[in-house]
Amino acid sequence: MSPTGIYLWDLAVRAKPPPHEFWQKRSTVSQEAQIPPSPAGNGAFFDLLEIDAASNRGIDEIRSLKEEVRVSISQDHWKVLILDEAHSLTKDAANALLKTLEEPPPKTTFILITTEPEKIIATVKSRLQILPFKHLTLAAMTKRLTQLATSEGVNVDQNVLKAIALNASGSMRDAESNLAKVLSLGKKSVGIDDVRQTLGIVDEHVAMRFVDLVLQKNAEAMLDFLVNINEKGIEPKAFLRTLLEYLRKVALLSLAPKAKKELESYLTKEDISIIIKQAGELKPAEILRFIEIFLQALGDVEKYPQSQMALEVAIIKLLK
Repeated sequence: MSPTGIYLWDLAVRAKPPPHEFWQKRSTVSQEAQIPPSPAGNGAFFDLLEIDAASNRGIDEIRSLKEEVRVSISQDHWKVLILDEAHSLTKDAANALLKTLEEPPPKTTFILITTEPEKIIATVKSRLQILPFKHLTLAAMTKRLTQLATSEGVNVDQNVLKAIALNASGSMRDAESNLAKVLSLGKKSVGIDDVRQTLGIVDEHVAMRFVDLVLQKNAEAMLDFLVNINEKGIEPKAFLRTLLEYLRKVALLSLAPKAKKELESYLTKEDISIIIKQAGELKPAEILRFIEIFLQALGDVEKYPQSQMALEVAIIKLLK
């Protein structure tokens, strides 16, 4: 089971060792895991067959797959079959696959991928070794994005790369796709304004600064802040989404300090320190009130003659 953003080809390559060796050497796997080298390095090869279970979910398709599996292969030839969105299989189709999963042909590996493991029937689960994948950390994603930008000869500020990584929510695939869009601008140096204009991403530090102003209850400073982000071309909707996601982090640390471990996987120590400080200055009820006000503003953006008014009204409500 995995979050979104896993490269299936990379997964298949990592799964080349015979199943019994693979399971013995790794009980859990993350996207950062270093799987032992495949014995295929001695000249062996493998076939890769990827099937979208969402569009091939019936019993007839599974019967065809079973026939495909039975095709003879050479002694040094491995066959890897990937069933993406495995939870989409019908109950009959899943049951038809049971025997093959339980006793697969020699040199055959099945990989069932799902983002919703609870939907896979128990009888199928009992035949599987479950390997939970995890989101990459912010540091790991930023490092990879730095490598890609450097390989293209483009200078990208680290804060820009962090913003791209944060927006990808732990998915390396999404982060690389967004970086490619930014690099397609053809510039030798990329700044945060390029990212915002190309991807519509709002740097979370903008929300962090705004929350500081909210805590100070400085109406004039908050309104000046709105003017400033408007001049920079930041859309109210994009800002409100980023602000709500940021307030979620503040709420988590206010209610459960242990949530710090979750945030450490994709935030810097400096950012976490600021969030902890802000969470300490607010009661849970206040944070909930802030979230409700800004959530209402997000829903009302289209109702106002000018979208900026949604934020201005939200500030008035905050200062009541």
